[in-house]
Amino acid sequence: MPKPKAQERDAQASQQKILDAAEAVFAEKGFDGARVDEIAKRAGLNKGMLYYYFQSKEQLLRALTDKHFEEMAQEKQAFMESLSQGEPVLAERIGEHMMGMFERRKSFLRIIAIEAFKNDEFTREFFRIIDSTIPHLNMLAEKAGMDSETLNRLKMNIFFFGFAPVLLYHTVGEKWTEYSGMDDQTFRQSFMEDFRNNYVSTIKKQFKVEHPGRL
Repeated sequence: MPKPKAQERDAQASQQKILDAAEAVFAEKGFDGARVDEIAKRAGLNKGMLYYYFQSKEQLLRALTDKHFEEMAQEKQAFMESLSQGEPVLAERIGEHMMGMFERRKSFLRIIAIEAFKNDEFTREFFRIIDSTIPHLNMLAEKAGMDSETLNRLKMNIFFFGFAPVLLYHTVGEKWTEYSGMDDQTFRQSFMEDFRNNYVSTIKKQFKVEHPGRL
């Protein structure tokens, strides 16, 4: 017998509270240091209710990861649909798309970064982010007649010279401003300018693009 809609809404709301609380605790203390009691407390629920929806801390982390990747897939689709028919894909728009996705997921990125150094499974999740945040890549590669070896090299460049700097910006950028004495606005403007230049340069080199600003 299906649950009444009100019960379904309550269940979804409870699960969302748990996921939000888990993300905050995992980001602050790491997966190993996080305690289920604290997650339940932050969610405003008892531990029994948490275990009703998520049978283990590992399952909770997996659910959190799946949630973010599903949302990124939806954002990717919306981004592709926002491009006009026949419109050249602008490198700057792609960079802004990547930055926006990461801006909204600072805590999640911190969790993935911490776990990737300890767990091979999460290292693979790290790599999956490329396909989630660079939605135009396979399409452009196909149009350019790019072979698989060249495409893999492009993905390598984007990951290590595009994604990695952005990851550091969003996870330890505030600490850099404290250490260096640089104000937040100057730091952001400087980083974005250099990021665009380096990102666009990498993509253009791989695709041998002739017109500045276009892919």
